[in-house]
This record gives sequence, C-alpha cells and structure tokens, in this order.
Amino acid sequence: MAGNSSADEVFKALDNDGDGKVNRQELSDSVRKLADQLDSQFQQRSPDAAHKQRRRAEKRPYRAFRRGLSE
Repeated sequence: MAGNSSADEVFKALDNDGDGKVNRQELSDSVRKLADQLDSQFQQRSPDAAHKQRRRAEKRPYRAFRRGLSE
C-alpha cells in the first residue's frame, strides 16, 4: 500500500488507541474534534459571521410571508 500514504495518515489519526481498528467512539471523537477546529477557524475569519447568518435565517420566514402578500 505504498500509494495510500494519505489514507494511512488519516487512519492513524482516527485510530486513537492504535489497535488497527476505528470504532464508533474514535470516529465520533475525531469528527467532533474536526468540527470544533473548523468552527474555531470560521470564528477567527469573521467573528460576527455566525450572528449575521442567524439573522438572515430569522428573516427568511418573514420575507416569504411578505412576498406572499404582494403576489
């Protein structure tokens, strides 16, 4: 498996206990850690981007309602 060095690296990162298997808990922990890292990077780029996104989502039903009234 000389051509799978990237896959091997990912597997080793997921296999926390080194038993050669990735169990449900290891996968869950790794996905949670990745999500936290991505969230942190997103917050660093634009501290109020999440707030703006929530505001847009809150306004969607109102905008749809207003469009319905004008049709």
